Amino acid sequence: MINAGDTDYLNYYLEDSNYFIFNTATGVNANLYFSEYHIETDHSIFPWKDTTDDQGALTTSSANIQTYSVTSNNQYAKLYLRKGSQKIDITRQFAKVDETLAFIGGLLGFLLLILTFVNVYNKFSYEI
Repeated sequence: MINAGDTDYLNYYLEDSNYFIFNTATGVNANLYFSEYHIETDHSIFPWKDTTDDQGALTTSSANIQTYSVTSNNQYAKLYLRKGSQKIDITRQFAKVDETLAFIGGLLGFLLLILTFVNVYNKFSYEI
């Protein structure tokens, strides 16, 4: 399971959404679909990069199951592992120090512009 907003973003657990019931008279034919994921994480708060890449496969949907009658070859289950049509790309990064300072500087500049406008307005309003 992928939870991109958490510090432990990859969690492995047993998934029980795909299960197969068969007996000696009927077999199971199942298509299991796996999608590829790629997670790139930038751990640095400084302007340079410190990245890690995680890649793998995960199931995105339940299997397509078909039953059939077992013949003399004693094949009770046929599992086909197939590549899904989706690819999950996640890019994670922390707020950089220079971006934060630029944001604060932009707010401060905007505030100074408003205060300058108020100061000029007050000078002209008292002259009348």
